[in-house]
Amino acid sequence: READLVEEVARIHGSDALPERAPAAPARVPEVGLAERVMERAAAALSAAGLDEALHLAFADPAKDGEILRQETSFVRLQNPLAEHQSALRTSLLPALLRTVAFNLNRGADSVRLWERGRVFLPRAAKATPVVEEEHLGGVLYGPAHAPTWTAPDRDVDFYDLKGALEALLAALGIREAVWAPSDAPHLHPRSACELRVGEVVLGQLGELHPLSAEALELPRGVFVFELSLGALAKVAVLEPRYQGVPRFPAVLRDLAVVVPREVTAAQVEAVLRGPKGEGLVEDVRLFDLYEGAQVGEGKKSLAFAIRYRDPNKTLSDREVAPVHEALIAALRRELGAELRG
Repeated sequence: READLVEEVARIHGSDALPERAPAAPARVPEVGLAERVMERAAAALSAAGLDEALHLAFADPAKDGEILRQETSFVRLQNPLAEHQSALRTSLLPALLRTVAFNLNRGADSVRLWERGRVFLPRAAKATPVVEEEHLGGVLYGPAHAPTWTAPDRDVDFYDLKGALEALLAALGIREAVWAPSDAPHLHPRSACELRVGEVVLGQLGELHPLSAEALELPRGVFVFELSLGALAKVAVLEPRYQGVPRFPAVLRDLAVVVPREVTAAQVEAVLRGPKGEGLVEDVRLFDLYEGAQVGEGKKSLAFAIRYRDPNKTLSDREVAPVHEALIAALRRELGAELRG
């Protein structure tokens, strides 16, 4: 190599013969790309939430990984693998993370919280691009929610601990319009399987590990996982802060309680309240109560929202807010079959 030849020249002629001057290459700080800036903030948010970074090889065990992910998966096979359980490239970060959880639990650990950034390799039928590489962000939580203390009852981590960690990640990236929707991911328990998206951009899935997936590694119940696309996060991230002035005019507050079918989500109701029927006056919508019981009927639930109306150019009167509020109630009746709770 060139370096070997240079070394021989210096050895023969002596290092004293080499000129004492700095190389002519210009000194330039490499530019940090968007994906790296997103990853830097995501790593800080997950670490602040108590998760430790993990690093695994990019190999996969096709048979075992398919059992963990509970789906027929095509793998990129290696022509000369080091071992049978490393005979392909991974399609997900979760199997390796879950193996690490099992390893730690088998050695007496009672709490494991990990996150990892890495590439996954997805086979495609296209001849031009037979394999697509994607950068993913995955994580796993298991164990007590907090250290033992006399001020709070002992409990294990649950879905909302996982959701809180990801909400902190989204806040660090300036993502405010995320929707948490039900998912049919086969490796997640149906009661908590969730898809995270912003508009039409799907960020990833999260939830409790399916009992059959946990059984494949002899893991206990109550393991929570997530896997997000770093490219999708970069697409919707807002890294430059956006500042807004203090409102000059007061807001008008209204509470609204509606009875809807059980399958209607709070996000659907909120989307209607924030929609065009609000005539641009709805500044904020916040869910503050959920009730299911005999008073609202079987198969239904009551959702109560606090709505804040504000006009940036003048003080709103109750007379101006009333028709907008009624229009929103009518839209809920028409689009979601909602009824006002008496």
